[in-house]
Amino acid sequence: MGYYYKVRKFFENGERLMKASQNIKNTVASTMFDEIVEHYNSHASLAENAYLQPRMEHITSKKEQFLATINVAKPKLTREGEDKSRGFYFQSLYASLKGYSSLLIEKKKAAAEYFLEIINRHGGKKISSLPYDEETSTLFSVEKEFGTEEAKEKLKELDGIEELAQKVFEANKAVKDLSVKNEKSSAGQKSEESATAIKKYLLNYLNEQILTYLTWAKNSEGAEVASFADEVFATISKANASTAKKAKKAVQTAATATEEPKTEEKKA
Repeated sequence: MGYYYKVRKFFENGERLMKASQNIKNTVASTMFDEIVEHYNSHASLAENAYLQPRMEHITSKKEQFLATINVAKPKLTREGEDKSRGFYFQSLYASLKGYSSLLIEKKKAAAEYFLEIINRHGGKKISSLPYDEETSTLFSVEKEFGTEEAKEKLKELDGIEELAQKVFEANKAVKDLSVKNEKSSAGQKSEESATAIKKYLLNYLNEQILTYLTWAKNSEGAEVASFADEVFATISKANASTAKKAKKAVQTAATATEEPKTEEKKA
């Protein structure tokens, strides 16, 4: 009598099959697969199990691929905070230069008009309203002109302007750095999608090829297989419980958020 016939008859008799949840997060799944492989390797005799040996080798190989894709994936970073700082410093710089340009002190007035001419040539006060990347490249051009020897001499005439301009350019660089990181994270996003696809495959393979066998074999294939089965079931139960707990918490949070407006209405 073949293995598959035995297993089919076994489950026809009403035996319940444990399965790993498809909702397990990538990080939880990676820990779960690591533990299952470790449990398998701790039972030396299982290397001679004609059914488990090739399937566990396959899981080990796919698990390494899964872990590699998880490590590449990184979340995108928001530029909003840095952009607000950049806008604040730029508007302060522009307002300060306008103030200096209205002075009757000729050297200070001329120096301020020199820098305002540079800024106005690149878009003036509206620079801070440009799209992220356009604003970034525009301010890099402004920074280059502020860095000439002539500009450095004129900055000496305007107290505080050099420091304020430096804050603008530092904030601009911070936005640029985040943009570069986000470009790299686009590849990370693809890796995240790839990791999720590998996880789905591994979970299906685990449920269909390993857990089905272990549920049957733990009572018929000896103590070593039974011990491995118990360890695997405990590991999966832990991962499933973690997923269920997070799902329950999310539901409770959503329910609380829905109820909050009603509470405010009662207070009113």
